[in-house]
Amino acid sequence: MEQSKAKRGIAKVSNLPYSTIKPQVIELKPAASDRRLGGLIAADINDDGQKDLIITKPGYIAAYSHSGKALWSKSINIQVTGKSESQGLPGNQAPGVQAADVDGDQKTEVLFLTKDNTLHIVEGFNGETQKTIKLPSPEGTEGWEHLVVANFRGKGDRDLLLQA
Repeated sequence: MEQSKAKRGIAKVSNLPYSTIKPQVIELKPAASDRRLGGLIAADINDDGQKDLIITKPGYIAAYSHSGKALWSKSINIQVTGKSESQGLPGNQAPGVQAADVDGDQKTEVLFLTKDNTLHIVEGFNGETQKTIKLPSPEGTEGWEHLVVANFRGKGDRDLLLQA
């Protein structure tokens, strides 16, 4: 009798909704660097209702659809940081990228900083540049380290917080 209860328990576990999911592997082009800088965020950037991936590393940003198809990539001097926990940020590295509808057109934009203190706003679905804005950093700082898109004024995700 004890054995049949155990078998039933195993059968119940194998019928869990997510127990048969196989991991999806997305091959990155170019491969990740040995320096372990950069990061990943998940956001619906092509507005299809599915979470897509934006991956960063020094000198590179790429976007992939939820199925793993490459949407776009850029070789650019993106600002990614290491050891962000010691700087008051969550996680080991700050990804250096955010995604939100910042212009109110109902389409998601991708925002990132480059090491020359320029904010880049690109179309989420194809990576085309919408706008670049040179942002002087505060006196005594090396430059902007991190950006966050938030809703500080109650008007949607259109406010930008920068950390130097």
